[in-house]
Amino acid sequence: MRILTLNINSHSRNFNKKEYENTINEVVDYIEKQKIDIFTIQECSQTHNEALVNEKYLPNYIAADNLVPIKKDNCAFLINKKLAEKGLNYDWTWTGTKYGYDIYDEGLAVFLKGKINEADSFYFSKTHDYNNWKARKALKINGSCCNNNYIIYNLHMGWWDDNEESFKDQFEFLQSKIEKKCHNVDNVFLCGDFNSPSNEKNKGYDLVKKYGWYDTYELANEKDDGFSVLEKIDGWRDNEIKGMRIDYIWSLKKILVNKSQIVFNGTNRRRISDHCGVIIES
Repeated sequence: MRILTLNINSHSRNFNKKEYENTINEVVDYIEKQKIDIFTIQECSQTHNEALVNEKYLPNYIAADNLVPIKKDNCAFLINKKLAEKGLNYDWTWTGTKYGYDIYDEGLAVFLKGKINEADSFYFSKTHDYNNWKARKALKINGSCCNNNYIIYNLHMGWWDDNEESFKDQFEFLQSKIEKKCHNVDNVFLCGDFNSPSNEKNKGYDLVKKYGWYDTYELANEKDDGFSVLEKIDGWRDNEIKGMRIDYIWSLKKILVNKSQIVFNGTNRRRISDHCGVIIES
């Protein structure tokens, strides 16, 4: 089984339509060639005032909520459209998390090469204000893939040192929700941008491990340096960046992981975002 997570930063301050189309094509080509089974995308956005997509064009879309409708330039919608053109069928879901840069609906997406039985979303930040840039949501699916049943959470966490919306408060709330929902499945995965470098002791990374989650990078028999951020980005502009591992795939169970690899880093496929992707093979 192959799982991919990527903060795609689809609609940035310097949005360029042609580059956006190239990014969509690059992701779809990689998914096709690598035969990805599950993939999660953060900062998977759309233009707030774009036209709506008619529901008849969303046959394998499983709604997690009805708060923000799918628009025609929605990143997940366009990825699914390109996949379908290649004969690749995935169930998928998307949720809008917040209003970004005064023009975009920033969101989360999960794709499953199988069947999504249930999709849900909920805020784990204290604020539920869609216009507050610190608002954080989880996108959860319960589905079947590769002859197993999984729960997948797609997450984009806050920062440890944020006095208003700390990582600690957010993750402990998440953990309380997850513990009630993780039964009767083969495994649970937490995927996404955790904004917590793996080398910072007694902060976010260690907190996740404290609650019993396994970092699949550490479990992998074969791995690279794991750096998913290679330069200064929003939220880390005051730091000296030589490479950070802040994007993860966490497993509730200790599983066999053959390989963990960074993708879209300029060496393994071209760069398409300010984050690189993480893929595991188990």
